Amino acid sequence: MSSRVLDSSAGRSVRPWFERQASNGHGPTALFATEPQPKPEVERRAEARKEVDEIRQQVEAVKALAFQEGVAAGQAAARAEAQEELRVVLDRLAVSAAQLASLKHKLRKEAEHEILKLTFAVARRIVRRELSMDADTVLGLLNAGLSKISKKDLQSIHVHPGHVEQIRAALEEEGVMTAEVVGDNALALGDILFETKQGELDARLETQFSEIENGFADRM
Repeated sequence: MSSRVLDSSAGRSVRPWFERQASNGHGPTALFATEPQPKPEVERRAEARKEVDEIRQQVEAVKALAFQEGVAAGQAAARAEAQEELRVVLDRLAVSAAQLASLKHKLRKEAEHEILKLTFAVARRIVRRELSMDADTVLGLLNAGLSKISKKDLQSIHVHPGHVEQIRAALEEEGVMTAEVVGDNALALGDILFETKQGELDARLETQFSEIENGFADRM
């Protein structure tokens, strides 16, 4: 078989030659040139899907990172805000505790004064009831007053009209004969006013209760 050498300047492309095997497998039947076959459509689509999936994964990774950073920043801000709110609440609690302590002291003082007033109110009622039921009770008040003054300086004793005769009798027993006993409607049962050369001694029940009550109040 003859052949010839091609000139490279002829501009022709050289293609490989392949032998096609005969269908009966006994040898080549013809020689022909073949070109590279394009990739099947299914393969191209698979590769495209793979690239899309890779891009999607990268986007999701970026989104997840951004979300985590945002959550961390949000948590930090929320934590700082919560701490500030807690500080404000604690400050208010401290002020309330101080006010409560002051109020507790004030209420205790007020309660003590109320109890004191109630106690003396009950005492007044008891003493006056005893005076109305037992006439000798006034004699104890008389002796208490006489112990505070000089009997020789005593000029007069003012009492409730209901006690006049009883007081006169008691003074006679004490040997105090010069003192005048005067009935005074302005005085209540148990009230006694002593007039002496040095001045007046107020032994009225209300006066004595007030002095005792004020003494207790000063100690509180």
